[in-house]
Amino acid sequence: MEADPSAAFGYAKEAMDQSKKLNYTSGYYIAMNIKGVCNDMMGKYDSALYCYNEALKIPLQGFEAFKGGIYSNIGLVYWNLDNYVLALKNFNKAKQILSTTDKYEFTANVINNLGLIYHDIKDYNQSNENFEEAIQLSLNNKDTIGAIGTVINLAINYFEINQNEKGKKLLLTYSKYVNKLDDFYKSEFLAAMAASEIHTSITASTEEKLLKALELKKKIGHTLGVANINISLSELYSKKNQYHKSNRFAYNALQYTEELSALKKKEQVYDILFANYLELNQKDSSLKYYNLYKTTIDTIFSNSRAKAIAKEQIAFKTFEKEKENLSLTIENTKIQARNRLIIFSSIALLGLSGIAFWILWYRKKKNALIEQRELIHQAVTETELIERERIARDLHDSVGQKLSVVKMQLSSKDTDIKAATYLLDNAIQDVRNVSHNLLPSDLDKGLIPAIESMSNQVNSVPNNLTIHLNISPEVRKLYIDHQHTLLIYRMIQELLHNAIKYAEAKNIYINMDCEKLLLKLDLSDDGKGFDVDSLTRNNGIGIQNISDRITQLIGSIQLSSKLGKGTQYHITIPL
Repeated sequence: MEADPSAAFGYAKEAMDQSKKLNYTSGYYIAMNIKGVCNDMMGKYDSALYCYNEALKIPLQGFEAFKGGIYSNIGLVYWNLDNYVLALKNFNKAKQILSTTDKYEFTANVINNLGLIYHDIKDYNQSNENFEEAIQLSLNNKDTIGAIGTVINLAINYFEINQNEKGKKLLLTYSKYVNKLDDFYKSEFLAAMAASEIHTSITASTEEKLLKALELKKKIGHTLGVANINISLSELYSKKNQYHKSNRFAYNALQYTEELSALKKKEQVYDILFANYLELNQKDSSLKYYNLYKTTIDTIFSNSRAKAIAKEQIAFKTFEKEKENLSLTIENTKIQARNRLIIFSSIALLGLSGIAFWILWYRKKKNALIEQRELIHQAVTETELIERERIARDLHDSVGQKLSVVKMQLSSKDTDIKAATYLLDNAIQDVRNVSHNLLPSDLDKGLIPAIESMSNQVNSVPNNLTIHLNISPEVRKLYIDHQHTLLIYRMIQELLHNAIKYAEAKNIYINMDCEKLLLKLDLSDDGKGFDVDSLTRNNGIGIQNISDRITQLIGSIQLSSKLGKGTQYHITIPL
């Protein structure tokens, strides 16, 4: 399957259609799992999760190993999405189910996958134990080829803890099997061998290995693999002091990581670019990528995530302890279940084993579930519709009417050129205002200058209203991408509009601060306030717009207001 996931996808779809016609239920679910594997290989993680969850509907009895393999695949998707908690939960679930079977290759895969989690949280001792156990399990069953994926993972661990010679020696031991590997594993092994040389001593063939691996990755359509080879090439040229060439491959990799939302890979690219620009004495660019690197690291290894992972680890260890105390009767039941195990088709085995060996350098970031993405998509659609209605209303009520009057005047015998010119000037200004509202030019300078400009504009108008703006130094140092900048700006604009139009406030207080990776926005006014419950029941459009934008940003809002007591918004947005 690794050789051509798109072709395998077509075969799986055809198998599903045939299974439906023949009423072959188990065949349908097996094909659905293969379809999930193909989506997984191509980086289509939402589709992969859907297929895997559909495949899980197969009855458990007689299909224990199959279900264990699916849970392992689901864990790998979440691992690629940098969601270690859900990854660990699914790996542990797979290990529980597989403990009732004698399918050593599936169990070895899951143990390998657990090693990937411990690698990512920097517990190298536990990670090495898992990898060594998985390798030994494969070798005990005379499956040397099956062990190679885990061998590569173990070698990468050695490189990261500066045991470079040990990692290189391990890879050389298994290099004689390279020609027996398919294109997927061959590209993985070539990339690992090149990495060993980058960590120890670069040879004349190091670049050749990486370019060959890149060619194979492109051939099989492995998007994440292409990104990782670009990262390795960038590392190679950086080591050779060819910084501009290194940056070119880094930016290539960054395009793929943006598309795939791969946090761990972004962290690697940002680290390379930071070092390269430092060597090139381009301090502004170096500082930019250092801040991005630090922010990404903080996201991956947040305290809450670490606690959740620890909780899942304890839960599974408790399960294993209880399992040791099971009675002989339950053990006999497990043996019977093993005897009922159905051997799957070779393509299903190939699909399951293919994904289970995802290598450490080929994994992916934005931690998002299907339900959450559907909710965000709905919010985006509704917000866009409201924006379009507002723009149409502005053009019709203002520009359209003025142009109609100008047309009437110009068609009259007694044309008043001055009046027509005056109306045209007003219409042009209205169009400029609409254009500015669509994309304010101040946003070109960044979020903070745009908010300051908006605040100064309000304060410069003679009235009884004053905006008090306080932005912490930490917020000013943040890098906020264009999408977040536009959404946050629109949200603050809507909040100010509500306060000015409805609250009759004399003072509006805006405070922006950040704590770790959370942007905190507090906005309050001394206006007349309102009944929050009544507004919620009546579906206030302004509040709904704000809520939709916060949903798009995966943030949260707390609103409090009382008649005569003003209004307070407390908003948090992850960056």
